[in-house]
Amino acid sequence: MSRNPWAGYWSQGSVSSCLPNAERGFAPILDMVWKSYGRGLPRGAEVLDLATGNGAVLRALAGTQAGLKLTGVDSAPTLAAAPPEIALKPGVAMECLPFDDGSFHAVTSQFGFEYGNVAAIAGEAARVLRPGGSFRFVIHHAAGPIVAHNGGRRAALAWARHDSGVLARAGQLARARQMTGIPTPASFRVAVEEAGRRFPDQSAAVEFCTAVLQTLDMGAAHPASETLEVLAELEGRVEGEIGRLDALAGAARDEAGISEVADQLRAAGFDIPDPRPIRSGKIPFAWLVEGARP
Repeated sequence: MSRNPWAGYWSQGSVSSCLPNAERGFAPILDMVWKSYGRGLPRGAEVLDLATGNGAVLRALAGTQAGLKLTGVDSAPTLAAAPPEIALKPGVAMECLPFDDGSFHAVTSQFGFEYGNVAAIAGEAARVLRPGGSFRFVIHHAAGPIVAHNGGRRAALAWARHDSGVLARAGQLARARQMTGIPTPASFRVAVEEAGRRFPDQSAAVEFCTAVLQTLDMGAAHPASETLEVLAELEGRVEGEIGRLDALAGAARDEAGISEVADQLRAAGFDIPDPRPIRSGKIPFAWLVEGARP
């Protein structure tokens, strides 16, 4: 987990959701999951949130009772600013936590624990928990709509970045403009239209092709080096998002996978019931895995 596709995202100081393109209707449900947990914690409990990102879990817990001591860790080298009652520690791998044994009353994670080495993280969570301490993890459901939606977005981005050829052709045009003025060919506008036809339910392909087109139109009056620099930035952003979406798909668990996670937590010494799905109506979108250290 020390090097992962999310690190750069949080290092940019993002305060948005780690899944800004997933269906937003799940946020209130997750908020209730954490508020119910927070209300049951001991007064003044020390809580550690793994792969904390922007500290969303800790922000929810902070509103449940006064006096909680809230710490979040993430492998990203820098993190967004947090409220004064929350301490966020960047550059920390979940598999090697920089805390003494028995430092915390509770360990939490939302869409983070499953991205790392589960067995190693389970062992570290057990180590830093006090006897009688509890944990609650929310894990991606492989058959849920979050994974499905972002799989569609990944397909749209991959087509725009690779299969459409717009980025390669844009680079060739920018370099050719170093020698002579060339207007932006109509084929780049056609690519925007094609992106809309291919992915009517996903805006990512249209957005990317439009950004390339606008870069070329504005770059006609500027040095080619500036256009190439912007194109490289666009490429980096889309490759970063594709990496995050691939990581999401790989981290999500089906029923067999979540049973394996439960077994690894039990092997680390936790008492846990069977994981259960978190649903929006009848639709499962995440797994709830929780338990305690005897």
